[in-house]
Amino acid sequence: MRRSPLGPVLALAVLAAACSGLSSSPPVASPTTSSSSVPAAVTTTVTPDEGPAIDAGDDPLAALDHLVPESGAWLGSSVDFQDGNDDIALLGAREEQIGREFDLFRDYRQWGQEFPDPAHVELAAQGRIVMYSWKPNRPWAEIAAGGEDAEIRATAARFLEFGGHTMLAFHHEPEDEVGGRFGSAADFAAAFRHIHEVFQEEGAGDVVFVWALIGYERWFPLYDELYPGDDVVDWIAWDPYNWAACRPLVAWETLEEASAPFYELAAATWPDKPLMVGEFGTSEDPGDPDAKATWFRHFAAMAEAERPAVKAWVYFDLGHPAVECHWRLDSSPESLAGFAEAAAIPWLDPLGG
Repeated sequence: MRRSPLGPVLALAVLAAACSGLSSSPPVASPTTSSSSVPAAVTTTVTPDEGPAIDAGDDPLAALDHLVPESGAWLGSSVDFQDGNDDIALLGAREEQIGREFDLFRDYRQWGQEFPDPAHVELAAQGRIVMYSWKPNRPWAEIAAGGEDAEIRATAARFLEFGGHTMLAFHHEPEDEVGGRFGSAADFAAAFRHIHEVFQEEGAGDVVFVWALIGYERWFPLYDELYPGDDVVDWIAWDPYNWAACRPLVAWETLEEASAPFYELAAATWPDKPLMVGEFGTSEDPGDPDAKATWFRHFAAMAEAERPAVKAWVYFDLGHPAVECHWRLDSSPESLAGFAEAAAIPWLDPLGG
Protein backbone atom coordinates (compact mmCIF):
# COMPACT_ATOMS: atom_id res chain seq x y z
CA MET A 1 0.00 0.00 0.00
CA ARG A 2 1.35 3.43 -0.87
CA ARG A 3 1.84 5.60 2.19
CA SER A 4 1.57 9.36 2.55
CA PRO A 5 4.94 10.89 3.42
CA LEU A 6 5.42 11.93 7.02
CA GLY A 7 5.44 15.71 7.05
CA PRO A 8 6.42 18.37 9.58
CA VAL A 9 2.90 18.45 11.04
CA LEU A 10 3.15 14.79 12.01
CA ALA A 11 6.58 15.26 13.55
CA LEU A 12 5.28 18.11 15.70
CA ALA A 13 2.19 16.10 16.71
CA VAL A 14 4.23 13.10 17.80
CA LEU A 15 6.72 15.34 19.64
CA ALA A 16 3.88 17.13 21.41
CA ALA A 17 2.37 13.82 22.52
CA ALA A 18 5.73 12.66 23.85
CA CYS A 19 6.47 15.90 25.67
CA SER A 20 3.06 16.02 27.32
CA GLY A 21 3.71 12.70 29.02
CA LEU A 22 0.84 10.90 27.33
CA SER A 23 0.77 7.19 27.97
CA SER A 24 -0.74 4.50 25.81
CA SER A 25 -0.61 1.29 27.79
CA PRO A 26 -2.26 -1.37 25.63
CA PRO A 27 -4.90 -3.50 27.35
CA VAL A 28 -4.21 -6.94 28.73
CA ALA A 29 -5.49 -10.04 27.01
CA SER A 30 -7.49 -12.61 28.93
CA PRO A 31 -8.95 -15.86 27.64
CA THR A 32 -12.60 -15.89 26.54
CA THR A 33 -14.91 -18.31 24.82
CA SER A 34 -13.96 -16.69 21.53
CA SER A 35 -10.60 -15.57 20.20
CA SER A 36 -10.37 -11.93 21.17
CA SER A 37 -10.16 -10.84 24.75
CA VAL A 38 -11.61 -8.08 26.89
CA PRO A 39 -8.80 -5.62 27.60
CA ALA A 40 -8.19 -4.06 30.95
CA ALA A 41 -9.27 -0.46 31.23
CA VAL A 42 -6.47 1.97 30.52
CA THR A 43 -6.81 5.73 30.54
CA THR A 44 -4.98 7.97 28.11
CA THR A 45 -5.42 11.62 27.30
CA VAL A 46 -5.76 13.19 23.88
CA THR A 47 -4.96 16.85 23.51
CA PRO A 48 -7.18 18.67 20.97
CA ASP A 49 -5.64 19.49 17.59
CA GLU A 50 -2.85 16.92 17.93
CA GLY A 51 -3.97 14.95 14.88
CA PRO A 52 -2.07 15.88 11.70
CA ALA A 53 -3.94 17.20 8.71
CA ILE A 54 -3.54 14.77 5.82
CA ASP A 55 -3.11 16.27 2.37
CA ALA A 56 -5.93 14.87 0.21
CA GLY A 57 -3.57 14.94 -2.77
CA ASP A 58 -1.37 12.35 -1.05
CA ASP A 59 -4.29 10.37 0.36
CA PRO A 60 -5.64 7.63 -1.91
CA LEU A 61 -8.06 6.52 0.81
CA ALA A 62 -9.96 9.81 0.63
CA ALA A 63 -11.69 8.88 -2.63
CA LEU A 64 -13.02 5.54 -1.34
CA ASP A 65 -16.60 5.09 -0.21
CA HIS A 66 -16.53 3.85 3.42
CA LEU A 67 -12.89 2.82 2.89
CA VAL A 68 -13.87 -0.06 0.60
CA PRO A 69 -11.05 -0.79 -1.88
CA GLU A 70 -12.06 -0.57 -5.52
CA SER A 71 -10.55 -3.99 -6.10
CA GLY A 72 -8.73 -6.50 -3.95
CA ALA A 73 -8.73 -6.54 -0.16
CA TRP A 74 -6.86 -4.77 2.64
CA LEU A 75 -4.41 -6.79 4.68
CA GLY A 76 -4.47 -5.86 8.34
CA SER A 77 -3.22 -6.97 11.71
CA SER A 78 -3.53 -6.44 15.42
CA VAL A 79 -0.54 -6.68 17.74
CA ASP A 80 0.05 -8.24 21.14
CA PHE A 81 -1.81 -5.78 23.37
CA GLN A 82 -0.25 -6.62 26.73
CA ASP A 83 0.63 -3.78 29.09
CA GLY A 84 3.87 -2.07 28.19
CA ASN A 85 3.93 -3.05 24.54
CA ASP A 86 4.61 -0.41 21.90
CA ASP A 87 2.04 -0.80 19.12
CA ILE A 88 4.05 1.06 16.51
CA ALA A 89 7.27 -0.81 17.27
CA LEU A 90 5.55 -4.20 17.23
CA LEU A 91 3.73 -3.48 13.99
CA GLY A 92 6.87 -2.12 12.36
CA ALA A 93 8.94 -5.13 13.38
CA ARG A 94 6.35 -7.48 11.94
CA GLU A 95 6.19 -5.50 8.70
CA GLU A 96 9.95 -5.81 8.34
CA GLN A 97 9.66 -9.57 8.80
CA ILE A 98 6.99 -10.00 6.11
CA GLY A 99 8.42 -7.45 3.69
CA ARG A 100 5.45 -5.07 3.45
CA GLU A 101 3.30 -2.65 5.40
CA PHE A 102 -0.18 -3.53 6.61
CA ASP A 103 -3.10 -1.52 5.27
CA LEU A 104 -5.14 -1.68 8.47
CA PHE A 105 -4.28 -1.72 12.16
CA ARG A 106 -6.84 -3.04 14.66
CA ASP A 107 -6.83 -2.17 18.36
CA TYR A 108 -9.10 -3.19 21.27
CA ARG A 109 -10.47 -0.73 23.81
CA GLN A 110 -12.94 -0.67 26.68
CA TRP A 111 -15.57 1.80 27.84
CA GLY A 112 -13.89 4.55 29.82
CA GLN A 113 -10.66 4.53 27.83
CA GLU A 114 -9.82 7.62 25.85
CA PHE A 115 -9.10 6.87 22.22
CA PRO A 116 -8.14 7.22 19.38
CA ASP A 117 -4.71 6.82 20.87
CA PRO A 118 -2.17 9.64 20.29
CA ALA A 119 0.42 6.94 19.62
CA HIS A 120 -1.57 5.94 16.55
CA VAL A 121 -1.35 9.36 14.91
CA GLU A 122 1.74 8.15 13.08
CA LEU A 123 -0.01 5.06 11.74
CA ALA A 124 -2.87 7.13 10.33
CA ALA A 125 -0.56 9.74 8.83
CA GLN A 126 1.34 6.99 7.03
CA GLY A 127 -1.87 6.02 5.26
CA ARG A 128 -3.10 3.12 7.36
CA ILE A 129 -6.71 2.58 8.32
CA VAL A 130 -7.01 2.46 12.12
CA MET A 131 -9.83 0.28 13.44
CA TYR A 132 -10.92 0.28 17.08
CA SER A 133 -13.10 -2.29 18.80
CA TRP A 134 -14.98 -0.71 21.70
CA LYS A 135 -16.47 -2.91 24.43
CA PRO A 136 -18.88 -1.36 26.93
CA ASN A 137 -19.30 -2.12 30.62
CA ARG A 138 -22.91 -0.93 30.67
CA PRO A 139 -26.12 -2.66 29.55
CA TRP A 140 -26.93 -2.02 25.92
CA ALA A 141 -30.39 -0.65 26.78
CA GLU A 142 -28.80 2.00 29.01
CA ILE A 143 -26.55 3.09 26.15
CA ALA A 144 -29.46 3.15 23.70
CA ALA A 145 -31.52 5.28 26.09
CA GLY A 146 -28.85 7.97 26.26
CA GLY A 147 -27.43 7.16 29.67
CA GLU A 148 -23.86 7.12 28.33
CA ASP A 149 -24.09 10.02 25.91
CA ALA A 150 -21.34 12.01 27.62
CA GLU A 151 -18.90 9.15 27.03
CA ILE A 152 -20.05 8.68 23.44
CA ARG A 153 -19.89 12.39 22.58
CA ALA A 154 -16.41 12.74 24.05
CA THR A 155 -15.23 9.75 22.07
CA ALA A 156 -16.79 11.07 18.86
CA ALA A 157 -15.02 14.41 19.41
CA ARG A 158 -11.67 12.63 19.72
CA PHE A 159 -12.30 10.73 16.49
CA LEU A 160 -13.02 14.03 14.79
CA GLU A 161 -9.76 15.49 16.10
CA PHE A 162 -7.74 12.40 15.16
CA GLY A 163 -7.91 13.25 11.48
CA GLY A 164 -7.14 9.82 10.02
CA HIS A 165 -9.28 7.20 8.34
CA THR A 166 -10.92 5.24 11.13
CA MET A 167 -13.28 2.33 11.72
CA LEU A 168 -15.25 1.57 14.87
CA ALA A 169 -16.70 -1.79 15.93
CA PHE A 170 -19.03 -1.37 18.89
CA HIS A 171 -18.93 -4.43 21.19
CA HIS A 172 -17.27 -6.89 18.83
CA GLU A 173 -18.40 -10.51 19.12
CA PRO A 174 -21.66 -9.72 20.95
CA GLU A 175 -23.39 -13.04 20.31
CA ASP A 176 -22.32 -14.89 23.43
CA GLU A 177 -23.29 -11.87 25.57
CA VAL A 178 -26.94 -11.88 24.42
CA GLY A 179 -29.31 -12.75 27.25
CA GLY A 180 -26.74 -11.92 29.91
CA ARG A 181 -25.86 -8.73 31.73
CA PHE A 182 -25.74 -6.68 28.52
CA GLY A 183 -29.29 -7.46 27.45
CA SER A 184 -31.10 -8.72 24.37
CA ALA A 185 -30.14 -8.79 20.71
CA ALA A 186 -32.58 -5.94 20.10
CA ASP A 187 -30.87 -3.94 22.87
CA PHE A 188 -27.52 -4.37 21.13
CA ALA A 189 -28.93 -3.21 17.80
CA ALA A 190 -30.48 -0.16 19.46
CA ALA A 191 -27.22 0.74 21.24
CA PHE A 192 -25.26 0.43 18.00
CA ARG A 193 -27.75 2.69 16.23
CA HIS A 194 -27.64 5.24 19.02
CA ILE A 195 -23.84 5.46 18.98
CA HIS A 196 -23.92 5.97 15.21
CA GLU A 197 -26.51 8.74 15.66
CA VAL A 198 -24.43 10.54 18.27
CA PHE A 199 -21.30 10.35 16.11
CA GLN A 200 -23.27 11.94 13.29
CA GLU A 201 -24.49 14.71 15.59
CA GLU A 202 -20.92 15.41 16.72
CA GLY A 203 -19.63 15.73 13.17
CA ALA A 204 -17.77 12.43 13.16
CA GLY A 205 -19.73 11.07 10.23
CA ASP A 206 -16.59 9.91 8.41
CA VAL A 207 -16.01 7.14 10.97
CA VAL A 208 -16.79 3.79 9.34
CA PHE A 209 -18.99 1.55 11.48
CA VAL A 210 -18.32 -2.20 11.54
CA TRP A 211 -20.75 -4.85 12.78
CA ALA A 212 -18.19 -7.33 14.13
CA LEU A 213 -19.33 -10.86 14.98
CA ILE A 214 -17.96 -14.23 15.98
CA GLY A 215 -19.87 -15.62 13.03
CA TYR A 216 -20.31 -19.26 14.01
CA GLU A 217 -23.38 -21.23 12.95
CA ARG A 218 -24.78 -21.70 16.44
CA TRP A 219 -25.57 -17.97 16.52
CA PHE A 220 -27.08 -17.60 13.05
CA PRO A 221 -30.68 -17.42 14.43
CA LEU A 222 -29.72 -14.27 16.37
CA TYR A 223 -28.52 -12.21 13.46
CA ASP A 224 -31.79 -10.80 12.14
CA GLU A 225 -32.51 -9.19 15.51
CA LEU A 226 -28.87 -8.36 16.27
CA TYR A 227 -28.38 -6.48 12.98
CA PRO A 228 -28.51 -2.70 13.58
CA GLY A 229 -29.65 -1.83 10.05
CA ASP A 230 -28.30 -1.11 6.59
CA ASP A 231 -28.27 2.63 7.27
CA VAL A 232 -25.80 2.41 10.16
CA VAL A 233 -23.66 -0.63 9.25
CA ASP A 234 -20.88 0.09 6.75
CA TRP A 235 -18.97 -3.22 6.95
CA ILE A 236 -19.75 -6.66 8.34
CA ALA A 237 -16.94 -8.62 10.02
CA TRP A 238 -16.52 -12.07 11.53
CA ASP A 239 -13.74 -14.16 13.05
CA PRO A 240 -12.96 -17.58 11.54
CA TYR A 241 -10.15 -19.57 13.13
CA ASN A 242 -8.49 -22.94 12.79
CA TRP A 243 -8.86 -24.24 16.35
CA ALA A 244 -7.07 -27.53 15.72
CA ALA A 245 -3.98 -28.32 17.80
CA CYS A 246 -5.08 -25.98 20.58
CA ARG A 247 -8.51 -27.39 21.47
CA PRO A 248 -9.24 -31.08 22.06
CA LEU A 249 -10.99 -33.08 19.35
CA VAL A 250 -11.15 -30.21 16.85
CA ALA A 251 -10.28 -31.10 13.28
CA TRP A 252 -7.80 -29.09 11.24
CA GLU A 253 -9.56 -26.56 8.97
CA THR A 254 -8.29 -24.40 6.17
CA LEU A 255 -9.34 -20.77 6.25
CA GLU A 256 -11.63 -21.47 3.31
CA GLU A 257 -13.41 -24.15 5.37
CA ALA A 258 -13.55 -22.09 8.56
CA SER A 259 -14.91 -19.00 6.83
CA ALA A 260 -17.43 -20.72 4.53
CA PRO A 261 -20.63 -20.86 6.67
CA PHE A 262 -20.80 -17.17 7.57
CA TYR A 263 -19.51 -16.04 4.17
CA GLU A 264 -22.36 -17.85 2.47
CA LEU A 265 -24.90 -16.43 4.93
CA ALA A 266 -23.58 -12.87 4.58
CA ALA A 267 -23.39 -12.97 0.80
CA ALA A 268 -27.03 -14.05 0.66
CA THR A 269 -28.40 -11.84 3.45
CA TRP A 270 -26.40 -8.60 3.07
CA PRO A 271 -25.17 -8.74 -0.54
CA ASP A 272 -24.45 -5.00 -0.73
CA LYS A 273 -22.21 -4.83 2.35
CA PRO A 274 -18.42 -5.21 2.18
CA LEU A 275 -17.22 -8.08 4.34
CA MET A 276 -14.21 -8.21 6.61
CA VAL A 277 -12.49 -11.12 8.25
CA GLY A 278 -11.87 -9.07 11.36
CA GLU A 279 -9.74 -11.73 13.03
CA PHE A 280 -8.25 -14.95 11.74
CA GLY A 281 -5.50 -17.27 12.82
CA THR A 282 -4.08 -20.72 13.12
CA SER A 283 -1.75 -22.51 15.51
CA GLU A 284 1.08 -24.78 14.50
CA ASP A 285 0.54 -28.47 13.89
CA PRO A 286 2.98 -30.30 16.22
CA GLY A 287 3.23 -33.13 13.71
CA ASP A 288 3.94 -30.97 10.65
CA PRO A 289 6.31 -27.99 10.93
CA ASP A 290 5.16 -26.65 7.55
CA ALA A 291 1.41 -26.89 8.24
CA LYS A 292 0.96 -23.28 9.36
CA ALA A 293 2.88 -21.93 6.39
CA THR A 294 0.81 -24.11 4.07
CA TRP A 295 -2.36 -22.75 5.74
CA PHE A 296 -1.28 -19.21 4.84
CA ARG A 297 -0.39 -20.16 1.28
CA HIS A 298 -3.80 -21.76 0.85
CA PHE A 299 -5.39 -18.56 2.16
CA ALA A 300 -3.56 -16.57 -0.50
CA ALA A 301 -4.70 -18.93 -3.22
CA MET A 302 -8.37 -18.76 -2.27
CA ALA A 303 -8.85 -15.12 -1.16
CA GLU A 304 -9.63 -13.73 -4.58
CA ALA A 305 -11.12 -16.80 -6.19
CA GLU A 306 -13.37 -17.99 -3.34
CA ARG A 307 -13.94 -14.92 -1.12
CA PRO A 308 -14.22 -11.90 -3.45
CA ALA A 309 -16.71 -10.09 -1.17
CA VAL A 310 -14.14 -10.04 1.66
CA LYS A 311 -12.53 -6.64 1.33
CA ALA A 312 -10.25 -6.85 4.38
CA TRP A 313 -8.37 -9.68 6.12
CA VAL A 314 -7.07 -8.82 9.59
CA TYR A 315 -4.71 -11.24 11.31
CA PHE A 316 -4.96 -11.75 15.09
CA ASP A 317 -1.24 -11.66 15.85
CA LEU A 318 -1.40 -12.68 19.48
CA GLY A 319 -0.05 -15.52 21.52
CA HIS A 320 1.31 -15.76 25.03
CA PRO A 321 0.61 -17.92 28.12
CA ALA A 322 -2.67 -16.12 28.88
CA VAL A 323 -4.15 -17.23 25.56
CA GLU A 324 -5.03 -20.81 24.75
CA CYS A 325 -3.89 -20.75 21.12
CA HIS A 326 -0.56 -19.52 19.77
CA TRP A 327 -1.66 -17.47 16.76
CA ARG A 328 1.51 -15.38 16.46
CA LEU A 329 3.00 -15.11 13.00
CA ASP A 330 6.51 -15.67 14.35
CA SER A 331 5.66 -18.99 16.00
CA SER A 332 8.18 -20.50 13.54
CA PRO A 333 10.36 -19.37 10.64
CA GLU A 334 8.15 -21.43 8.34
CA SER A 335 5.06 -19.58 9.53
CA LEU A 336 6.60 -16.18 8.82
CA ALA A 337 7.72 -17.30 5.38
CA GLY A 338 4.28 -18.63 4.51
CA PHE A 339 2.53 -15.45 5.62
CA ALA A 340 5.04 -13.30 3.73
CA GLU A 341 4.23 -15.25 0.57
CA ALA A 342 0.51 -14.70 1.13
CA ALA A 343 1.01 -11.01 1.85
CA ALA A 344 2.80 -10.52 -1.47
CA ILE A 345 -0.12 -11.44 -3.72
CA PRO A 346 -1.60 -8.54 -5.75
CA TRP A 347 -5.13 -9.12 -4.44
CA LEU A 348 -3.96 -8.10 -0.96
CA ASP A 349 -2.32 -4.92 -2.25
CA PRO A 350 -5.28 -2.78 -3.39
CA LEU A 351 -3.25 0.38 -3.91
CA GLY A 352 -0.55 -1.35 -5.90
CA GLY A 353 2.58 -1.05 -3.80
